[in-house]
Amino acid sequence: MYDTIFKGSGNCDSCGKTHNYININDSTTVKEFSYNFYIPNNNCAWSEDDRYCVLAKWEDFKNNPNNYIDKAFDKRTSDISSKTKVKP
Repeated sequence: MYDTIFKGSGNCDSCGKTHNYININDSTTVKEFSYNFYIPNNNCAWSEDDRYCVLAKWEDFKNNPNNYIDKAFDKRTSDISSKTKVKP
């Protein structure tokens, strides 16, 4: 699954910086997750503050679960939480 989701990194044609490529879309996850991971922002990339969903590799999560649980919990009251979509 890692190879399906985590696609490495590359240089951006828009800003010239290096970005990580994460293959999150309606084919790899449920629709609400893909939208809330890539909430439209008119930028060429998304920072952690631009994402409502928290994504972690299992090995990283397993080594420090409280870090990712805390991040997810904190997203509930962050500014980005007002831009999420949920299925009615």
